[in-house]
Amino acid sequence: MRLKLFSYKKSLKGKQYLFVAESLTPIMILFIVFSFFPIIFAIFLSFHKYHLLSPDKPFVGLQQYIRIWYNAVTRLSIKNSFIFASIVVPINILITLPLALFINSVAIPRLRAFFRVSYFLPTVISLVATALVWSFLYQPNLGLFNTILRKIGLPGQKWLRSTQLVLPSIGIAYVWRDMGYNLLIFIAALEGLPKIYYEAARIDGAGWWNIFWRITLPLLTPVMSLVVVLTTIDAFQVFDLMFLMPRLAGGPINASRVLVLDIYKNAFDYLKMGYAAAGSVILFSILLILTLIQLKVLKRTWEY
Repeated sequence: MRLKLFSYKKSLKGKQYLFVAESLTPIMILFIVFSFFPIIFAIFLSFHKYHLLSPDKPFVGLQQYIRIWYNAVTRLSIKNSFIFASIVVPINILITLPLALFINSVAIPRLRAFFRVSYFLPTVISLVATALVWSFLYQPNLGLFNTILRKIGLPGQKWLRSTQLVLPSIGIAYVWRDMGYNLLIFIAALEGLPKIYYEAARIDGAGWWNIFWRITLPLLTPVMSLVVVLTTIDAFQVFDLMFLMPRLAGGPINASRVLVLDIYKNAFDYLKMGYAAAGSVILFSILLILTLIQLKVLKRTWEY
């Protein structure tokens, strides 16, 4: 009897392993073909001087990376990527977290659903449409923002035509479109927090600020880590708005040239695939280092 039971369990376990293997095999094949292999090929290309119209790919070692170091435009694009991320990541979190707290505190469930849909709606709008609408809002003569500034007695701004304001201007449009994801993540996290801590704090007479600072924020640390990492990665990879909005406004192109845009132009405008591949490896390295730092700083120290 025991032998039959052992054989049955072994057979069942083997079928489970087979089911997992059959389920994961297509996914792993897709990952290898469309993710792993392109990464390896990009690293390979970064050590070769490869022009798209030339069949030759001579090995040049670190020459492509040295060229990036001495290329003023590429160095500017890396700097702009850091500036853009440092603008949009804090703003995104500082907007979405209070909004999530507000929506979570709404007593009527139907209103919660309404607010969720309202704030998530911009994320499903086409990026081209977003760029067109926000470029018109930033228009110096007829745009809504300059019209409001003039109404209150302030001078209008060049916005997308200004070297100082182009990145913050695009950043505002990006935050408007992207904050719906973080908002839903924060709302889901807030709904999952244990209520017993809040009840005990209210019994002890704690105010809303102490409850937020000493209970809500520490318990949200794991989710905050996830949001910061994902938002930073996404901010470094913004392409559509950077590509479209300055061109629609006739603004300073290099002032909004981020690393992703620099990689695109070198690859498809100048056909320098080896140089573009080296830029892609640098972008990957930057995101990897930033992610590791953020996970270390925002490591989970609270459990519930």
